[in-house]
Amino acid sequence: MTTPIRSMDELIAALRARLIELQLTHSTVDGIAGLQDGYTSKLLAPKPIKNLGPVSFEALLGALGVAVVVVEDPEQIKRVEGRWTKRERPLRQPKLLTASISASIEAEVPLQLPVTPAIKRLICNPEFMKQIAVSGGKSRAIKLSPFKRARIAKRAARIRWQRERERKTAPQPEMA
Repeated sequence: MTTPIRSMDELIAALRARLIELQLTHSTVDGIAGLQDGYTSKLLAPKPIKNLGPVSFEALLGALGVAVVVVEDPEQIKRVEGRWTKRERPLRQPKLLTASISASIEAEVPLQLPVTPAIKRLICNPEFMKQIAVSGGKSRAIKLSPFKRARIAKRAARIRWQRERERKTAPQPEMA
């Protein structure tokens, strides 16, 4: 499966070929991907009844054990390069895209993140965790609009008063 894919039809054909290669049924893929019964048949039909959307695309890739890697297509670049015009102001690239892409997915994410003794001490320290929670709450409150902040506060007050009422109406334990 190393042929370049340049269209949706080629993508569907490649996914169909992967399904055949794995000798899986459509219902098995539906179950693994968490899709409704018969959905894979509609997606991978020779003339698809349904289109791949963000959810079904990710689910189908996962169920078939494949990933998509974006690479430059020299053949297509030759065709369109003359029509490219550069931006006057270059876009800032997100930090993730500026890093080099490794050849394997396993190399990108370690299986287990190392927890040093210093980090473990901080995590186990309730005072430190309280400081983090307070600063996180304050920064979240700053980012919220006044309307959303008021809505959250009203809900919290309603819950607080409801608990108070429940506490008062709860049967008191008898003293012996």
